[in-house]
Amino acid sequence: MIEETLSEVLAYTEVPGMVALFTSSNGILAIEAVGVCKIWTDPKLGTQDLIHLGYLLRG
Repeated sequence: MIEETLSEVLAYTEVPGMVALFTSSNGILAIEAVGVCKIWTDPKLGTQDLIHLGYLLRG
């Protein structure tokens, strides 16, 4: 279900991939990744890939 929802959202965005992570006080409950690591490439985004969790500021 998570993968289906992420795939639907990914279809409406301009990002190459997305990751969803659900946690509780007991740890990770669920994790899913869809899409690719980089636009116009084949390697699929995986749950073990390192990603940047941040944003860019324009000066």
